[in-house]
Amino acid sequence: MRLLSVHTWMGEIPLTQSFLRLFRLPFERQDTKITPAIHHPMKAKQLQRKHFISAAALTVALLGGIAPAAQADLVAIDDFDSYTSGTAIGGQNGGTGWAYSWTNGSGLATVEVSSKSLTYDLEGHTLGGGNSLMFTGGNTQNATQRAAFTSADTSGQDYYVSFLFQVVGAEGETSGQAGGNNTITMAAKGENYDAINDNLLFVNGANSKTQARNNGDDSSVETVLNYGQTYLAVVKYTGWNSTAGVYETTTVWLNPTTSDENTTSSSITATVTTPGEGSKGFQGIGVRTYFNDAGADVYIDDLRVGTSWDSVVAIPESRSTSVLLGLAALSLLVFGLRRRR
Repeated sequence: MRLLSVHTWMGEIPLTQSFLRLFRLPFERQDTKITPAIHHPMKAKQLQRKHFISAAALTVALLGGIAPAAQADLVAIDDFDSYTSGTAIGGQNGGTGWAYSWTNGSGLATVEVSSKSLTYDLEGHTLGGGNSLMFTGGNTQNATQRAAFTSADTSGQDYYVSFLFQVVGAEGETSGQAGGNNTITMAAKGENYDAINDNLLFVNGANSKTQARNNGDDSSVETVLNYGQTYLAVVKYTGWNSTAGVYETTTVWLNPTTSDENTTSSSITATVTTPGEGSKGFQGIGVRTYFNDAGADVYIDDLRVGTSWDSVVAIPESRSTSVLLGLAALSLLVFGLRRRR
């Protein structure tokens, strides 16, 4: 019988009575369900209870869940693998840490799950794989949205979003320079969300470059994008103006390494600041589509939202390393419990 399902960024960790009894760990059955979730960085989310186990046992489970310290700042993630290829994303509720499901967009855009696999090598670790999310069709300000919180965080906390993306040409081109402005934008959805003027990342903006934008002001990463190539994009919503209640600054990175947060290389990063303007807090992400060439597609995968660079860019520990850490912690716990008896 399963007592607890611990959902982590690595997946689900089941705990059973037999597991707990094996190591003589205490547990007590209750009527409600625990579904541990990634927490809002400012306000802890309420947990639903099914069974109670000791804090020590839960600690072991989480250590065995292979989460490095940086993952404490991870707010939400979606890799699109829990969805059926060919289905519209609107109304679907996969991933971890989200407050609501994906919204149904309005306008001419088609947003659906695709079996197209995007992979990216980050210092020897493969990101992505499996399903992706495809955007195609006409220009749509509200193609889809997803909220990580039930209301906008207006505390001034910085937020980071990372994802893989690939642009495919209107004629199916998978090589050569990408046509400019065949793109989606990834905006910080706050109060009174504005898909055009809020803080956002332009995936493939003017001159086939990734851009940081705020209230129409923009700055481009100098690297030119190609069709059919998978890129890693990161955007930071920052520079909170407490008087205006907005994020004044957007910073974007294209294909950064894990140590590139503070790089000034124009081939990797770009920043734009607009005084007194920007997203009014952060509740989640909003996506707009803009296609100069009818029939062009943009695919994304491995979408992450966090409150630190490491939470969305750092390389996860391997399963083998994590298992060893979990077993080591478990051994210490069992030893301590037996000594107290």
